[in-house]
Amino acid sequence: MALVKVVDSCMVVPEVETPKHRLWLSNLDLHAVSGYTANITVYRFNGASDFFCREKLKASLSKALVPFYPLAGRLVRGNDGRPEVNCNAEGVLFLVAETDSTVDEFGDFIPTPEIRKMLVPAVPSSEPPCIVLLLQVTFFRCGGVTLGVAIHHTIVGGPSAGHFINTWAGITRGAENLLPPFLDRGLLRARSPPKVLIEHPFYRLPQKTQEPPATEAKPACSTATFHLSEDQVAALKSTSGHTHLGTFKAVVAYVWRCFCKARGLADDEETSLRFAVDARNRLDPPLPKCFFGNSSFRTEVVAKAGAIVSESLECSANRIHEVTSSLGDEHVRSLVDLLEQRRQEDFTELDSLVLRRPATSLYAVSWLGLPIFETDFGWGKPILVRRVSVPSSGMVYILHNPSSKGGVSLIMSLETECMPAFEKAFYHGLSSGAVVGQ
Repeated sequence: MALVKVVDSCMVVPEVETPKHRLWLSNLDLHAVSGYTANITVYRFNGASDFFCREKLKASLSKALVPFYPLAGRLVRGNDGRPEVNCNAEGVLFLVAETDSTVDEFGDFIPTPEIRKMLVPAVPSSEPPCIVLLLQVTFFRCGGVTLGVAIHHTIVGGPSAGHFINTWAGITRGAENLLPPFLDRGLLRARSPPKVLIEHPFYRLPQKTQEPPATEAKPACSTATFHLSEDQVAALKSTSGHTHLGTFKAVVAYVWRCFCKARGLADDEETSLRFAVDARNRLDPPLPKCFFGNSSFRTEVVAKAGAIVSESLECSANRIHEVTSSLGDEHVRSLVDLLEQRRQEDFTELDSLVLRRPATSLYAVSWLGLPIFETDFGWGKPILVRRVSVPSSGMVYILHNPSSKGGVSLIMSLETECMPAFEKAFYHGLSSGAVVGQ
């Protein structure tokens, strides 16, 4: 294991005084995956004498925290026990570390607990009261740098986190006219009284029983990266009809097929594809472009495994489209109201829905719409962006591959015993051209 040593640690606060108040969190905030999301962004050394100068980064971070001041606060509980942000400007943790390893020695930066421990600040607890944002800049022997970010998911989702990081980067490189965040989350308040007019099966709580659930030893889990070239993505998106599949639907339909094969699901077994949907443009009117908070909810597509394995990717993609096309304003409002009705219930039951999945279920996370490869602090764009850990088996992250124009990378987590079968199905289907059907 590489040796990483922290050489500087400080709290960075907003440059000027910011509003002091409690920030209300929406039901979509409270039912995001609890805890911190941890990512790294990798940069190659460009020869500049001030490459990722720590003092310059601290100064620009302090400026960025003025419009994004809730990130410098603390997640706490209000008098009614509901989580909220105490905007007290206590600051974000900023670490500087050094390692005797090179960027290339880490290869594809495949997510592991060791990677997280080395390149992202440790968090003692995600339960309120707790810090919101922790950062770590790690300098490698080759001159390269990683930026490790741990941000509490209850406060923001991917688009908002990216907005902040890219604003910080923009300030560092001297960009102007950067868009401020829209902080008011009242647009996602429940109706009064709540009106649940639509079924939300994904958010259905399991029936409580007198007997505690049986505990089984979790099988060993592995994480691997898979890469699709521009031509391979184009092959997945091509269909026998006149339609042209979107990248996410085409790729995730193919991954779902390979997943069913790898886990050896019987033809008549029910399998589900679960994923998050951004509500921003599904509401009427849409949320502001720079809305700052969680705006996603989860849904699923259910089918027989035999159908997913044998049918064309176009058919599987159409299943996804049929579900997502019905998720409009009333669906989102109804879900927010459902979560409001459940405020008195155990939130941990809902929090665990993503992680507590049957072996027949695949959970997909798309980063294709996030500008994660545009994060330029003035020394060049990143060569790699990675989650440093995958929460559970049966998850896949889908993102662009900056080293292959038009290509896509996958970060797949699966039981160790199933990973060889997934890899075989994945590459065999591509090499044989059997991407339309079995």
